[in-house]
Amino acid sequence: MNPKFFLANLLGFSLLTATVNAISPRATTVPVQPPNVGLFSLPSSQAPGTFFSFGQNIIDKHQLQITLDPSYIKGDDQSFLLLTPSVLYGLSDSASLYFTVPYALDYRSGNQHAAGIADSNVQFEYAFYQASDAVKTETATVVTGITLPTGSFTKSPATGFGSPTYFLGGTYNRTYVDWLWFVSPGILMLSPHSNIHYGSQYLYQFGTGHTILLIKDKYTFFGLLELDGLYSEKNKVLGQFDPDSGGNLLLLTPSVSLATEKFIVQLGLSLPVSQHLYGNQPSNKYFLAATLAWTVNS
Repeated sequence: MNPKFFLANLLGFSLLTATVNAISPRATTVPVQPPNVGLFSLPSSQAPGTFFSFGQNIIDKHQLQITLDPSYIKGDDQSFLLLTPSVLYGLSDSASLYFTVPYALDYRSGNQHAAGIADSNVQFEYAFYQASDAVKTETATVVTGITLPTGSFTKSPATGFGSPTYFLGGTYNRTYVDWLWFVSPGILMLSPHSNIHYGSQYLYQFGTGHTILLIKDKYTFFGLLELDGLYSEKNKVLGQFDPDSGGNLLLLTPSVSLATEKFIVQLGLSLPVSQHLYGNQPSNKYFLAATLAWTVNS
């Protein structure tokens, strides 16, 4: 699983009934903006944001960003190697559409292994609040989506849940010249399949970062530290709670990124700082992931 696929995995899509143009904010005056220095010296699409956490995928209208995310998850007697291509498109300056089709390169559990396409995901994000002044910008968004069951539930290990999942969350980001912070809560609801009803998952995430090195109009080298929490309810099998399911996982994720006017490269390592899993479940050891992104202007 890629980082965003793991924690907000299988985020989805639920367009609002109003059109994007109808809900996009219309400024009547030119807002005050921070100076074109530091984190504001590159286009907004190249600004640092989340890594393992979900959301904050707002780019300019008609802009296109193509991303490739390799990731590796290691646990007790199991591992997951995943490659996820994705496309992000700016519907407007305040709304975006994000589509991913993950591919399981090598899923292993014990002596069993599987490969193939995993569950694909469509996500819609809308920035309902955007403000700025001479020293900072701030943005609040709502994120909603659906995961399509393109993976296999019958493989071992499974590469998909076998039924759609639905996501709803929100983000708040505040960015200054040299540093930023964000918070993002969310809920993932999973549909029943084959007499199994997976418990809902609740995400609570926080991150902060600071510029390491910057050359104006050329590149930004940035360090980010995220705290990503995931609480899962117990699954139900044939109407009965599975005692070996559910629990709470808290991850600490440092990452570094290098951004230019067109490209972004980010690498991070996520380590469990707390995992209270119910019953008998394999524990998680570490998550290693990277992001390679190319931004296309309209």
